[in-house]
Order: sequence, then structure tokens, then C-alpha cells
Amino acid sequence: MENVKTIVENLTPEFVQNVIALQKKVYVGKNRNNTFADFKYRSLDDIFQKTKPAAAELGLLLFMTDEVVVRGNRFYVEATAVLTDGKSTIRTTAYAREAEHKTKSDDAQVTGMASTYARKYCLDGLLQTGGSVSDIDSLNNEEEEAPVEAEPVKSKNQIIKEVVKEAEKKGYTADDVKVLIEIHFNKYSSKDVTQEEAYLLEKNFVEWLKNDIPAKDNKTA
Repeated sequence: MENVKTIVENLTPEFVQNVIALQKKVYVGKNRNNTFADFKYRSLDDIFQKTKPAAAELGLLLFMTDEVVVRGNRFYVEATAVLTDGKSTIRTTAYAREAEHKTKSDDAQVTGMASTYARKYCLDGLLQTGGSVSDIDSLNNEEEEAPVEAEPVKSKNQIIKEVVKEAEKKGYTADDVKVLIEIHFNKYSSKDVTQEEAYLLEKNFVEWLKNDIPAKDNKTA
């Protein structure tokens, strides 16, 4: 999930006060439970159900749009939320990347999931409902059920530790794994790696080490 961007146009004191009032009215707790991954979340519908009537009471119009954009070789959904009283406007934009693969989902569903995440975090940024780009909501499909005989879900920190351990067995170091994270995810700390990126690292690190890290005499890989 990428950062949320906000643009304001022709702000008036009245509009600002109405937006403040809306943000105070709209509190959406994480009252849903994903039993597969064991985390609490709020859905996009939960946010809409609280926001639309509150906005109408204050004379504010809220609407959303999204479109698919390409960055590098990956597809993202760019969602935009617009809040206006007809004169003043606030726009927030957020992005969600389509997963390369999602169990039991066709291509259209993958795009729909990305759209849902992008719209939700767009609204989180607009309404300050408490969401963030590091929220675990963005890492899981809220409606996905556990597959039969599913393996236990490992945390991203656990995955990275296991990758480092396996890399060291092959003569590499933790710093070499850090280089892979920088090259493939443009992240400079393992703390910033998402769950999906951790899975990709786990899947590909052996090949990436061979291709991206210069060979040294003391390395056996």
C-alpha cells in the first residue's frame, strides 16, 4: 500500500468546520474478525455506513472514483475520495497493488480486492478514522476463508529471520538479504517490508542471491 495524498481547493472556514465535525462524528472501530489470520478489521462498507449519513447532515457530498495504473511492471488501483460542499473540496488519493496471485480468486476479483483496499485507505486518510498504510487490513483479503489444510500464517519478521538463517547456511549474510530487500522492494529496513513482499522474498531469495550478490571466495552458493 502506498502513501495517501491529499489536495485541498478553495477552503472556507465554514467548510473546514464541517469537515472537523464530520471527522468527529465518524468513528469506525475494527469490529470484524478474520478467523483465518486472527486479526480485527473494519470494512469499506462499515466506513460508508457511518460516513454517508453524517456527510449529508452537514451538507457535504462524498464520492469516490478509481482507475488502474501501471508502475514498473505492476498494476495498482488508484482510488480518489472527494468531499465537497460545492465550493470547497478535499481530495485524497491512495494506491493498492494487485497481488500477483490470490488463492481461489480470478483476475477480476484480484482487481476488486485492490480497489477495496485503496478506497478504504483513501477514506481513512480523508476522515482520519485511524487506518494507516501499515495496517494489517491491507495485507489480507477480509472475506477470504481459510483453505482446507492451510499452513499456519507466519509473520513477516519470522519469514525474514528464516530467510537470513537459510542464506547464512549458503555462505551469505544478513547484509546480503538486506541488499535484496533494497533491490527488489526499494525498502531500506526489514521493518518496512510488507507481508506479501516477505512471501516473495522467501520464495525467490535463493535465485536472487545468486543473481544479485557478487560471488565471493568464501561463499558456497
